[in-house]
Amino acid sequence: RYQVIERVFAFFPSETGELVIPPITLQANLLSGRPRSLFDPMVGNTRTHIKRTEPLTLNVIAQPDGIPLADWLPAARVTLDQTFSKDLSAIKVGDSITRTVRLSAVGVPAAQLPPLFYRDIDGLKFYPDQPQVKDNENALGIVGQRIEQTAIIATRPGSFTLPAQVVNWWDVQANEARQAVLPAVNFEVTQAPGAVPAPSIEAPAPDITVPVVVAAHTPWYWVWQWWLVTAALLAI
Repeated sequence: RYQVIERVFAFFPSETGELVIPPITLQANLLSGRPRSLFDPMVGNTRTHIKRTEPLTLNVIAQPDGIPLADWLPAARVTLDQTFSKDLSAIKVGDSITRTVRLSAVGVPAAQLPPLFYRDIDGLKFYPDQPQVKDNENALGIVGQRIEQTAIIATRPGSFTLPAQVVNWWDVQANEARQAVLPAVNFEVTQAPGAVPAPSIEAPAPDITVPVVVAAHTPWYWVWQWWLVTAALLAI
């Protein structure tokens, strides 16, 4: 009987040129001669044995000219897909739908995947959640995945378009530039049943108060009464 222990290493070069991976050393104790005990066959005369692998030399090529650093994503394969929590053909004002976008790349850690961008759209409110990043493994190697979820709420009826998403990447197998495209999404938003359209608000007329000036007027009988009182006082 024998046991095989296999270790798989993923290398991500940070510099161009020749890269030499040093040998891996294994030091083991090998049993020599008869074991001293039937219950533990490893108890006996042992000798130290050292094995080394051959060094591995890699040639790291440079980034092609004309490709900006922001678009440099070397991978074996990149996929971009999306799902919605509700049917887009029956969206009404006030409904909340969740858009889930998944970006996967073979041979790229999730931490190196670019974020997706959204622009403001009149009549739609976007509430992005914290993105989820995780690394998986398969027969092709490491697979990085970035998942972004965004809640979308329509504030008015009308026709809306979620713009397309494009991720530029470099195919390391075909040695050429490629694009992962998420097509644009068109949908209609209708008025919620029973909802009363908001009335148009008109600016109120300015409240202009015109001061009224009233001329002071003394009744005639007040004047004659004062004259009579004054005459009586003089007579006394």
